[in-house]
Amino acid sequence: MVAGTNQQPHAGLVGVRGFVDGAARHLRTAAPCAAILVIQIDQFSRLQADHGARCAEALAARLFTMSRTLLPGQTVLRISPHQIVAAVREPHRGALVARCETLLAELPALCVRLGTVSVSAQVSLGAGLIDLTDDAPAHDRIEATLDLALGSALRMSLAGGGRYELLGGTPDESPETESGRLLARINRAIAEDAFRLVYQPIVSLQGETQAHYEVFMRMVD
Repeated sequence: MVAGTNQQPHAGLVGVRGFVDGAARHLRTAAPCAAILVIQIDQFSRLQADHGARCAEALAARLFTMSRTLLPGQTVLRISPHQIVAAVREPHRGALVARCETLLAELPALCVRLGTVSVSAQVSLGAGLIDLTDDAPAHDRIEATLDLALGSALRMSLAGGGRYELLGGTPDESPETESGRLLARINRAIAEDAFRLVYQPIVSLQGETQAHYEVFMRMVD
């Protein structure tokens, strides 16, 4: 099952609401273990610069096709040029770990051929376990877990790529942990009014006019 593709320009991601709706339906049936996975191509900007947008897009399309093949019966959606997100149900945590390891083992075969040139890409995977048994609305819990998985995939990519991380439902907020330190930074930024809006123009290729803007909130610390 593939979720819809409505767009949320302010988030910079495509179809997040459609994915959350689809994931909520997909995970509605009782599943002992459920997770949100984010699969992303490492160093995507460099691939675009070195091999061109056409090659990078071909790799991303290949990643989407492979992800759907490796995750049959799951909710899968491409939410950015280099990121795939999936809502996955498994009978237990061990099966979910095996699923992540299988994905990471199979996806290094990600390769496209353009003319006489073959280009391959490395991927990283972030996963967040999702608990749908508590009192929080399913949509809110899925969105929170998606954010967790997105951050996890980014960390894995920045750490060298080609690896995965599976996070539990609620992050440890103690100051000794990475999530605890990040939470402290966010709380400090809120107290010090250290968030700034950044406007990124979207330029039309026809006439080079500014069609509209994407708006991002950045933390300055």
